[in-house]
Amino acid sequence: MKKIYLSTLLVVLSLSVFGQAPTISVSANTPDTVCAGTAVTYTAIATNPGSTPLYVWSINGVITSGGPNFTYVPANGDRVNCSILSSSPTAIPDTASAGLVMTVNPVIVPSVAISTGMGDTVCAGSTTHFTAVPTGGGLAPTYQWWKNYVPVGTGAAYSYAPANGDIKSCKMVSNYTCRSGDTALTTIVITVSPMLTPSVNILTSTGSAISCVGMPVTYYAASSAGGWSPSYQWKVNGTIVGTNADTFTYVPNSGDAVSVRMTSSFPCLMTPVANQNLIMTVQPIEAPVVVVAAHPGFMIPTTINDTFVCTVVSGGGAAPAYQWFKNGVLISAATNSTWIATAGSLASGDSIACNVTNTDGCSQVTSFASLRIVIGNLSVGNTSSEIPTLTIVPNPNNGVFTLAGNIGYSSNEPINMEITDMVGRVVYAGQLTSVNGRIEDKVLTGSTLANGMYLLNIHTAHISQVLHFAVAK
Repeated sequence: MKKIYLSTLLVVLSLSVFGQAPTISVSANTPDTVCAGTAVTYTAIATNPGSTPLYVWSINGVITSGGPNFTYVPANGDRVNCSILSSSPTAIPDTASAGLVMTVNPVIVPSVAISTGMGDTVCAGSTTHFTAVPTGGGLAPTYQWWKNYVPVGTGAAYSYAPANGDIKSCKMVSNYTCRSGDTALTTIVITVSPMLTPSVNILTSTGSAISCVGMPVTYYAASSAGGWSPSYQWKVNGTIVGTNADTFTYVPNSGDAVSVRMTSSFPCLMTPVANQNLIMTVQPIEAPVVVVAAHPGFMIPTTINDTFVCTVVSGGGAAPAYQWFKNGVLISAATNSTWIATAGSLASGDSIACNVTNTDGCSQVTSFASLRIVIGNLSVGNTSSEIPTLTIVPNPNNGVFTLAGNIGYSSNEPINMEITDMVGRVVYAGQLTSVNGRIEDKVLTGSTLANGMYLLNIHTAHISQVLHFAVAK
């Protein structure tokens, strides 16, 4: 029985000697919370390391050094780990590891700001609460307040009813661990504002509440006492069309009611809201209708002056501008409704044209009218006592019509025609022939004319006439 007990004891002793796993712990020469830029030395403490253990240090899983000690400057959140490979023959298993996570606080320059909730402008007669807003103050900073350089209180806040121009100062003493200094000071000058009533006016890109048909208009909100960040709401005829921005653009119709509502962010207000509206007047764009006549006429001898008169039938506006052309070339200084051609300055076939521009704000549209000149013996050719009477039938029409009537001279001669739109562009040109001075022929424009007003310019050897007609489909 004694032999059995001895055998059992030897087995237990064998297991205790040859089955001792190593252990390791990691410590730092500082706490695991340090200030940025601080070098930390880490030490590994092991049990059963053997005579020649292997130490492996890693930072965030990246192997960096060996040995029982390791020094470096950590960053916030770094995991410092040490693993040991024991050389002891009794180490089963033969490895162990341990680590710690570093908290690294930034080094801060202490500062302090003063908050009133409304900036450095406060309202007359009201008690204002001044609050210190620290940066890097630590867990228990202390404060000192001054009013106009006189100490008035301590603590994180101070309240009183300021006067305009008061100088308010606050000093903070920090107890933050990682600070680059101990104190911070700030000063503001108080502006005391009376209670205001905000206002807003609508300005337009046209300079008034008048615009032109089809023209986009930009509206601008010009506000007072709007504060640092006013908000806006635009409406057209009661429907919301824009928010926040102080401008709004659209194409108005006559009679549209455009309004803006401004909500002020200024702190000292009788009411926060201001409104303004205007009623739009939209004017049509008018093109001049122009007729050119010559006195004594368009068929003259070379020995006399000829006076040309440009008459605006309609659409000329309040102050139309005139410019005369000869054969398409601008005549310098010929800018009145009349122009005199001196004797001998014209040749047969010359074309005299007048360019008329409606200078009203909503027009600026130009139209042309012209007259072709015949120079020679007035007795040449057959004459007639009839007055030229040419008409367009039907009028309005769909672009196909009949030119009917007489040219005032009992002759067979070509009738040259040009159709222009109301801005002077030629949209059709053609020729008919009178028989004994009479004409009744159909005109086919050969193109699709849009609905609108047109001018039919008629020229023969004896007459020049302009007829107006409308296309309505």
